[in-house]
Amino acid sequence: MNHRISALLIIVPLAAVVLAATVRQEIVAAGKGRTGRTYSRPQLEYLKAVNRTMPPKDPQLLFVLMAEFSSANQQEEGVGFLTERLREFEPRLSDTQKALYLSAISVLRAQHANDVLLLHRIAYVRDTIGMLDRAQQLSDGDVFIVNYLAGNIRAQLPARFNQQQKAREELAWCAANAEKAPNRGYLREVYYQQAKLAQAANEPEKAQEYLRLSGYRDLNRPLAFNTAFAEDTATGHTFVPRRISEPVPGRVYALSGFEFTEYYFVVSDDGRELIGIDAGTRPDSAKGAYEALRAYAPGVPALTTVFVTHAHWDHVGGFSFLSSLNPRPRFYARSNYEEELTRSLNAPPAFEKNFFGERFDMADVRRFKPDVTVDRPTELRVGGTRVSLIPIPGGETSDGLFIHLPDAGILFAGDFIMPYLGAPPKRASSWLRPTNDGTREEIFVNVRRGPGKSRGASLRAAPSAGPVGSGSGPAMKRRLRSERWPFRGHAGFWWRLLRPDEIKSIKAVPSETKFEVLEDSSQTVILHTPS
Repeated sequence: MNHRISALLIIVPLAAVVLAATVRQEIVAAGKGRTGRTYSRPQLEYLKAVNRTMPPKDPQLLFVLMAEFSSANQQEEGVGFLTERLREFEPRLSDTQKALYLSAISVLRAQHANDVLLLHRIAYVRDTIGMLDRAQQLSDGDVFIVNYLAGNIRAQLPARFNQQQKAREELAWCAANAEKAPNRGYLREVYYQQAKLAQAANEPEKAQEYLRLSGYRDLNRPLAFNTAFAEDTATGHTFVPRRISEPVPGRVYALSGFEFTEYYFVVSDDGRELIGIDAGTRPDSAKGAYEALRAYAPGVPALTTVFVTHAHWDHVGGFSFLSSLNPRPRFYARSNYEEELTRSLNAPPAFEKNFFGERFDMADVRRFKPDVTVDRPTELRVGGTRVSLIPIPGGETSDGLFIHLPDAGILFAGDFIMPYLGAPPKRASSWLRPTNDGTREEIFVNVRRGPGKSRGASLRAAPSAGPVGSGSGPAMKRRLRSERWPFRGHAGFWWRLLRPDEIKSIKAVPSETKFEVLEDSSQTVILHTPS
């Protein structure tokens, strides 16, 4: 359970958790505009329906519902709804799940406290404190979200409730257990509340140190949101905080949060060469990511080869830095990469800076020039590693390139379905390929996604009765009708990935290959064959 909690991406306006503020900003009440007109909140109603059905297996659904109640200024209704669900589901809940319900209810109660009649407010607050204590007991004090919410609420209580020391302990635990946080951005609010507590305790030096760690300029910040993404004028948008992971330990490294896109590196079979997937957005960010990898894994070999999945800004902009390395890496791309490069170069200028930051320079994209171009399925070896390059006409661009490492069971799919944005397919069809007996197969590529992350992926073969390349034969229609994808509207994608004239020379991923999603990031999906 704690592992799943660590994957949460919760947006919680914690600055609204103020029980005795002298000034409270007026918020449009209960989903109504200033004119009194009631507005529909379909997302809130949807989340309520989902949470009524059963206890959510993914805690994110519970906390997203809590945030929706808060955003609608319907804290009292949220308290009632979640309390009823806790009562209804309690026999089926683990202790940790009960702690999560209590924590979510406590946040909404804390936000609602100022609306409680003064005569009953002290008892109301004490009941909320009791819920926080109970949540910590049930979670053994070892769940980050439980301690985080409790520490923030207690830190903002009036001194008469004597919760300051407890708040210090909970916040200190959060700072010491940062690896258990959904992302390191949560520490900003931890340090900020520690700074306020130190200031109240007449410890100015400690207060300034905590404030420095928080990143805030002073103790008068108006509102705090905890999100996985971040914006910076100089460096642009990042989807997640910085992290380096190993989807395949010691072989595949994934670097996220260094800039708009991700970086992927693969150690060759003989351990002597490093293979890169894409070149990033800017030379400075490519340099930062590469140096971070070498610091994280000092034993990785030198970068010798870079495969580019497609020629978008965020996949080729770091070319000038990577090509300056010694020895110089060899770059591979689709033979029609210039078509997409031209589209990128002609894009509106406002698009560049908003996404990629002030340091982004289109000249860096213009410099991209691969050493080798590919116009058909191609197989090669890099440091003993067998690599299959598979051109695809579908996906986000016309120059898409799959990088398949068949012996490792890994497929780098690039932006072939734009997983973060959920863009619709260009061609709703499938791979078509001839079989040994002269008949044809359709290879269905499907990535199933739930709210916020992928659930799995598969490649499967089925007989096709339709004309080659049409993607509209009876077999495909039957398959589309028979498959029951829970999020078909935006999450079950069927793609035509090869043109008819490419069928004869196809060397595709073997049919019936089952994949799991190792990485479903903002940019690149990595599919891996489970062992």
